[in-house]
Amino acid sequence: MSLFDPNSPEAKRYQRLHRSPEVRAQTIRCLETLSERYPNQRLGQLIANAISGRDLFNIEDDELGTALNHLFVTYTQFEAAGIDRRKV
Repeated sequence: MSLFDPNSPEAKRYQRLHRSPEVRAQTIRCLETLSERYPNQRLGQLIANAISGRDLFNIEDDELGTALNHLFVTYTQFEAAGIDRRKV
């Protein structure tokens, strides 16, 4: 059994952890929240800022969700500190 066999237990477990509908929905909600809160940024900008130079093609859905969440926290901290994040 291997991850390359989509019917293997390992592959199914991997899919549930990294690519499940719940994980994708949470990732999309986070991107939606960022886009609503920062309408001056394009979606591509938000994603690029979140992944910080990582290969977008190979990033898992859960990793993207975590990165977007971290970006939200960072932007919020800049706001709370009164720092214009565009100048950092």
